[in-house]
Amino acid sequence: MKSKQHLLISFGAILIFILFCFYLYQNNQKNIISSLNSVTATDIDIGIPPLRIPPTGFKEYRHLTYHFSFFYPDDLLVKEFKELGTAITITFQDSKGEKGFQIFVVPYGESQITEQRFKMDVPSGIRQEVVDVMIGEIRGIMFFSQNVAIGETREVWFIKGGFLYEVTTYKELDSWLSEIMQTWKFL
Repeated sequence: MKSKQHLLISFGAILIFILFCFYLYQNNQKNIISSLNSVTATDIDIGIPPLRIPPTGFKEYRHLTYHFSFFYPDDLLVKEFKELGTAITITFQDSKGEKGFQIFVVPYGESQITEQRFKMDVPSGIRQEVVDVMIGEIRGIMFFSQNVAIGETREVWFIKGGFLYEVTTYKELDSWLSEIMQTWKFL
């Protein structure tokens, strides 16, 4: 009889323990769901940096594949053109075609811009008043050049994460582009 009582008490204790565990599990699930409902995307590190707040008259352009963002005047139209492989050209231009710039991004395995690469991308071979610049935390170069299609240019080139970035605008928009480039951040 004692062994039957002992077995019954043991069975009851196990049942109470199982019910208690089930209660904790259910309660924990409710807490998890409740806390997930109150969490915003900025509270979770999902690999996408939070949006930055642009100054009045500007928008933020973000490219998550190439991990950068910057502010640009909100009257510019943005177009992206896929090039061969994983290269891309992104244009920013006003509706009159008077103000604008473009960014060409191409995979690049070198740690410095070679003369061969320069000649390939700038057939005129013109590179004047070369100046070292900082783009975000990356060192780059800025120079004046010549383009058959658009005339005299201001260009900013830099390398980051296995990609060469070439930013080009009209020469007379030098200071305008410089202000935009100062807002460049790598994500």
